[in-house]
Amino acid sequence: MLTSNVIKLLQTLASFLIERTSFKRIAITGSNGKTTTKEMLYSILSKKYKTYKTWGNLNSDIGLPLSILRVDGNEEYAVFEVGVSYVGEMDLLSQILKPEIVIITNISCAHMQAFKELQAIAFEKSKIIGKNTKIFVVNEMNDYCVYLEKRAKIANPNVKIVYFDFENLNIKSFSFLEGKFSFDFVYKGFEYSIFLLGRHNIFNAIGCINLALFLGMKEKEIREGLVETAFQKGRAEILTKNGYLILNDSYNGNMGSFMALKNMILDLNIQNKKFIVLGSFKELGEFAYKTHKDLIQEAVLMNFDKIFLIGEEFLDVRDSENLVEKYLYYFSEFDKFINFFLKSLEPSVFIVIKGSRFNRLERILNYI
Repeated sequence: MLTSNVIKLLQTLASFLIERTSFKRIAITGSNGKTTTKEMLYSILSKKYKTYKTWGNLNSDIGLPLSILRVDGNEEYAVFEVGVSYVGEMDLLSQILKPEIVIITNISCAHMQAFKELQAIAFEKSKIIGKNTKIFVVNEMNDYCVYLEKRAKIANPNVKIVYFDFENLNIKSFSFLEGKFSFDFVYKGFEYSIFLLGRHNIFNAIGCINLALFLGMKEKEIREGLVETAFQKGRAEILTKNGYLILNDSYNGNMGSFMALKNMILDLNIQNKKFIVLGSFKELGEFAYKTHKDLIQEAVLMNFDKIFLIGEEFLDVRDSENLVEKYLYYFSEFDKFINFFLKSLEPSVFIVIKGSRFNRLERILNYI
């Protein structure tokens, strides 16, 4: 356990290092898509520039300083993932990093226990934009786009706004063969591919493309960077094991990422039986009950043959709403779930795993 004095020292050292390095600092934040966007942008920039990226998702008041202290110092660009879990955290992260380029992927329901409402989340996220920020990349499809633009102009009246800009996007095809998949799309007359499930990831790729073009990169370099992106396990990961096709999205749990998961499954157009394992979402505060009720309802509408629900939050909804359909299975904890789940498996069933880091649902893969 790090003491407050050690944490403060880490933050001070990170700030000291930032002031003595010359690389361009890029901060990526948002309620969803931070890590995936970071990986894509890093891969793209690396085709032309010496680039550093946050390892894993070290993005907090402890994680960001640790990420900064790992740099060599001779990079041309450094891509940092920045996240918040409490009010005021972004003030600290912004002071440490002083980013010159900021990307905000979206604003949606996450960490609601701390922020209570979406406006508060948008306000907190916008604090990453400071007087040093010269370029702000924003998703114009998000409801808070105009608000974030205004916040950026307040922080720096001369900031350049770069939009995701979907007007010239044409999604050509989605292919899924032998457990491998790709999205092919045309953007501004050039063909691109990403090997990651989920149309929302194309949208984040568009943000990366436009920033890279603004920074002077060629379409060929960008295309190669996207194709070579190494995505993290547990994030829309498709795999096969012992005859089962598995969609493992166990790394991040909130309603926005669940709805993105829903679209992924529709794209896959699975004809076999479908099972889903849902772990409870955390840090929702007063929104916990409604969110978990909505999760159950959405899962039912997706026509899963069996729905396995793990966590006290789901049990609360079951008891209050009398949701006891025969395809709904409730468990208070993982250990009570796993044996029942294994006995319920059928040949060639499609398995979806979705939860927050708290659940550690990736453990299921060790049993299958």
